[in-house]
Amino acid sequence: MGFFESEHKAMKQVKVPMIQAIEAAKAVVSGQVVKAKLEEEDDYLVYEIKFITPKGDETKVLVDPVTSKVLKVEKED
Repeated sequence: MGFFESEHKAMKQVKVPMIQAIEAAKAVVSGQVVKAKLEEEDDYLVYEIKFITPKGDETKVLVDPVTSKVLKVEKED
């Protein structure tokens, strides 16, 4: 399967628009969103949203692209 075929198949699994995933992440982390992307992590598709918090910390939030549930919040080093 080529890149575009696999990407198309992956996008068919996504039910939540990125903006909704960002809003879900903003409900648990305060700060400025600096990056948002759909990516594969541990063999699952997730939205990865990166924030810079008011304290200047970089925080990554993983959001389920089907349910918009926040799966993980981790402070980056």
